Amino acid sequence: MKFVNNWYMLDGDTWFSRATEPARPRNWMVMVNRSFGVCKKYITNFKYAIDCGAHYGSWAVVMAREFDQMVALEARDDIFSCLIKNTEHLTNIELKHAAVGDRHESVDIGITKRWKGSDNSGVACVVGEGNTSKVVKIINNVPMITIDSLNLNDVGFIKIDVEGCEKLVLQGAEQTLLAHKPVIIFEEMGAQCSQYGIPPGATGKYLESLGAKFRESADKHNHIYSWD
Repeated sequence: MKFVNNWYMLDGDTWFSRATEPARPRNWMVMVNRSFGVCKKYITNFKYAIDCGAHYGSWAVVMAREFDQMVALEARDDIFSCLIKNTEHLTNIELKHAAVGDRHESVDIGITKRWKGSDNSGVACVVGEGNTSKVVKIINNVPMITIDSLNLNDVGFIKIDVEGCEKLVLQGAEQTLLAHKPVIIFEEMGAQCSQYGIPPGATGKYLESLGAKFRESADKHNHIYSWD
């Protein structure tokens, strides 16, 4: 673990250290704050928020400023250790070391190599769900849980960035979605979704089947939905 640009991160993660450089034109935290600002236009309930795929906590620290309480979930144990350090100053956040999906079981998480190399710690997948030819390391026996199992009240916002499993996370949150109708932002990248047999656009269509409406995209890959 290293401390760079006010963030604890993995020693080998050169991508995040570059992305958080203060002078960088597309500084990561500027982008996160901008994306959350777009979401905030649609949020009316600031009681509880959920961060699925919390990584180092960049979204979590922004969300914690706005919501009374929140929970952040991260599957990788090495990144979870960084998440603990990056959020230890926050009193309104609960951290859970778990993958999030549509069922409860123990899963293996594969750290994958992407087109820009393997220095980006945010790239991983659930092993056995699809094409794992790019997996370079496996973390065994990670608990997978559903959002519905958290039995949360007054959920106003959910952020999901789980490398292609976004639709599965929402399927495991159906009761929560219908009960609380939160604002949702999720990442969708076609190559990642295809690992799980999820076609492009399927995540949004699932939300629409529950009555949610597409509002706008915060950027090319992150889309916002909510209910009237």
